[in-house]
Amino acid sequence: MKKLSLLLLITTSAFASLSSPFPSTVKGITINNTHSVGSFNKIYRGQAPLGKIEQLSRFGITDILIFKNQTKNEIDQEYAEISDKGLEHIQTKQIDFLWHKYPSYKESCEQLIDGLKLMKEVDSSKERKLFLHCTVGEDRTGTLSGLWRMLSQKWSMKRAFYYEMCENGYGHGNGNKPFYVYNEI
Repeated sequence: MKKLSLLLLITTSAFASLSSPFPSTVKGITINNTHSVGSFNKIYRGQAPLGKIEQLSRFGITDILIFKNQTKNEIDQEYAEISDKGLEHIQTKQIDFLWHKYPSYKESCEQLIDGLKLMKEVDSSKERKLFLHCTVGEDRTGTLSGLWRMLSQKWSMKRAFYYEMCENGYGHGNGNKPFYVYNEI
């Protein structure tokens, strides 16, 4: 039992920084796991941009979708950073999407649909750009990005799963992610 507790502590510590090991593929943004999700460079996904929200503003991001529930005070910190930097022009929406222990499948589906509606709204606009994220930009963000690719670009489920999810850390695709996280997924 002590070995298991120690292993869990070591694994949890390795993931404690809650940072994706995947670098950004978007020039001008250093937020890990940032990638374009679409053909018109209007929708981007990545990990939480704490401490780097100004990069998003300089890049022309007009909307942020926080696709997660607050577990500590990280969402409050993000809103405070937006306010402190005078970036209130960035429209921010938060959907309380959980990564495990869903209240109901119906609620989860409705939350996914809400996220997809915002993506469609931004994609249909000429002036707007969206950055969506959860904590590390892997599981919840990967799910929403994969669904978006399937619906907007007619990607197959297999292609969306591989390129938007697995390649960007979904499940146990991130070697730093502890078992208790990807086991839930």
